[in-house]
Amino acid sequence: MKQLGISIYPAHSNLQEDYAYLKKASNLGYRRLFMCLLSEESSAEDIVKKYQELCSYAHSLGFQISVDTNYDVFKKLKASPFDLNIFHTMGFDIIRLDGPFTDYDYVVMTNNPYQLIIEFNGASYLDFPYLLKLGANRDQMAVCANFYPCRYTGLSLELYRSFTNSFRSLGFRNAAFVSSNEKHTFGPWPVYEGLVTLEMHRDMDLVDQARHLLATGLVDDIIIGNCYASEEELTRLANLDMHKVYFKLKEEVMDEASAFIVYKALHFRRMDCGDYMIRSSYPRSLKDIDIKPVTCTKKEFAYGDVLLVNSNSSHYQRELHIVLKPMKNDGTRNLVGSLSEFEMELVTLLKDNQIFTFEREV
Repeated sequence: MKQLGISIYPAHSNLQEDYAYLKKASNLGYRRLFMCLLSEESSAEDIVKKYQELCSYAHSLGFQISVDTNYDVFKKLKASPFDLNIFHTMGFDIIRLDGPFTDYDYVVMTNNPYQLIIEFNGASYLDFPYLLKLGANRDQMAVCANFYPCRYTGLSLELYRSFTNSFRSLGFRNAAFVSSNEKHTFGPWPVYEGLVTLEMHRDMDLVDQARHLLATGLVDDIIIGNCYASEEELTRLANLDMHKVYFKLKEEVMDEASAFIVYKALHFRRMDCGDYMIRSSYPRSLKDIDIKPVTCTKKEFAYGDVLLVNSNSSHYQRELHIVLKPMKNDGTRNLVGSLSEFEMELVTLLKDNQIFTFEREV
């Protein structure tokens, strides 16, 4: 099951605000919590005390808790690949490794006796098959992408896909970050330009960031990297169906029969789509529905137009098309709406036979 998560940064916040945020997110169904020790300047004793209390409360709300670490954090807490007890004592479930360790260190850590999941940095080409051959415990391994606080430093989709495809077939759970657009949000460092994995998501609507990540098919868990997201953002993201791809349609005037086909009928991408359109052919089977021709002044349909085949082409009537290349208007298709450039980005990520739906753009 895919999960949503939030982040808090106790090195830069106060406990009561953190508790309130955790409670709010938990009530909405968020189940992953990310924290970071890289920017902690407190003593080891104070860190243990503070995070024990936080983890205890977060666990009572049902969160699975991950913590960002590196070699310096290990050294400060007197931990080692052979002894992860301090992280277990504090109450963490997942240890994310931001900095490099040796292959042997990785193997030892994934076999820790506390069932702590070792979460690897997703921005690398680590040789996971080799680690498994060395004896790494697959059941205690996961991957989480970086976030990038500084504008223009985030990953391109192509690079993220390249990193992720290097381990995706091994079945490791994979997480990535999206960013709240609230003012005065923060993360582990004094940079305030959002905390995204993909640079293209910076300044984008929070839910659309998540929709795009999910459409890639590369992620399992999505974590809001900065805090505190607004209640409106948390609610909207919590209401997102993480297992469904939908497109927001800028609607043209259409009759009841056409609206039923667009919004209620089953749509999936045919495997044999050509260069000109994405085809959804199942609605052709709904033979009791008649799509009357509607006059359209456009001589040519454009990229992003959404069309329904009308009764002038009886064999293909009710088939839905999403235009990819300019097509002449020959009178056999009704224009029912159009998709924005962003929505078309999602369309291009559809896989063969993948189900999709439409929602009205508001």
